[in-house]
Amino acid sequence: MVSVNSQAEMLVAQRMLGVNHSAQAQTIGQLASGSKIAQTGAAPAAVAVAGELNSDLIQYRTSAVNAGHGASVAQVQQGGLQQIDTALTRMRELAAQAGNGALSDDGRAALQEEFSQLREQVTDLAEQTTFNGQSLLDGGASLSFAVGQDGSDTIDLARPDADASALGLDTANLLTAGDAAAAMSAIDGARSAVSGALADTGATMSRFDTTVQDIAVRADALSAAHSAIADTDLAGASIENSTARALSEASIASLSLAHALDRNTVSLVV
Repeated sequence: MVSVNSQAEMLVAQRMLGVNHSAQAQTIGQLASGSKIAQTGAAPAAVAVAGELNSDLIQYRTSAVNAGHGASVAQVQQGGLQQIDTALTRMRELAAQAGNGALSDDGRAALQEEFSQLREQVTDLAEQTTFNGQSLLDGGASLSFAVGQDGSDTIDLARPDADASALGLDTANLLTAGDAAAAMSAIDGARSAVSGALADTGATMSRFDTTVQDIAVRADALSAAHSAIADTDLAGASIENSTARALSEASIASLSLAHALDRNTVSLVV
């Protein structure tokens, strides 16, 4: 039997077709972009939260890079201090040998020559231990690295003064047994200072390493939270798209049937 309400049925079919086409277009957009919030009409709250999480995530990644650079700088500083300590160890050995009163003048002169060369090497090492053009062993102000969500969270790397003069070795010599004894005392003080600086550098390196690991954990958590809000659930979106496509096809079929009914109605009236 032909219905006289076919016009109303056509309007319903057209409306449902638009709804289903819109749903299908949205899921296609999500699948294509990989984002649930990149489409027009995404929930404002989700967009806002995702934006904040993304901002925090970028900051964490920047902090991780800063901490990584700090660890690299500390490693360079540590290497310079270790080489200085090696030179000081040899200088003390020479001073101990020079304490032998039976040494000939030529023997003592040979020890003094090597001692002087090592003292110059200590200063050269202090001057040449640099990172990106900045000296690390010149006694300058500490280097600060931002490693948190705001500028107040930093790790500072001290820059000890480690040249021969700063270590109290500028006048040390091995010209006599007495001078050698004084040199040994000065070298012991210098090695103590270098050992302290190495301990400080090692502690700072440990802070950098721990910070990098902590940031990685936090960044992973933020990334997961951001993904849950912003990233497309591919399986779910595929199912929704298939459903919307099936409904669209059903709507088209319904609209075609409504058109046919309308034509039949017109024919009966005529």
